[in-house]
Amino acid sequence: MADITERVEQLLDRFQIDRPPVAVDQIAKKLGVLLCPLPAEADDDISGAIVRKDGRVVIAVNPAHHSNRQRFTIAHELGHYLLHELQVQEHADQRFSVAWRKNASLFTQ
Repeated sequence: MADITERVEQLLDRFQIDRPPVAVDQIAKKLGVLLCPLPAEADDDISGAIVRKDGRVVIAVNPAHHSNRQRFTIAHELGHYLLHELQVQEHADQRFSVAWRKNASLFTQ
């Protein structure tokens, strides 16, 4: 837990954030993470996902969810991005798949 707290403090310091609200979408962009809508419905269990491929990272967020939930989801997926940099290729809190060769792939939007 101390490692996580330290990493968060380093991130906030890096982006000179000293009080809320934390603009998690801007942090993602500054880290080079693309944010995009998740093709999902409001009642879907999937709030978001993170996908890494060929040095690119996408965080997909369910646009049908409340804006507060979307903000939390971005922060949550950024946590996966920062804490599991070498381990995660795809991650969703529920079943989620990416069709890499389709035009609708997250990386072609």
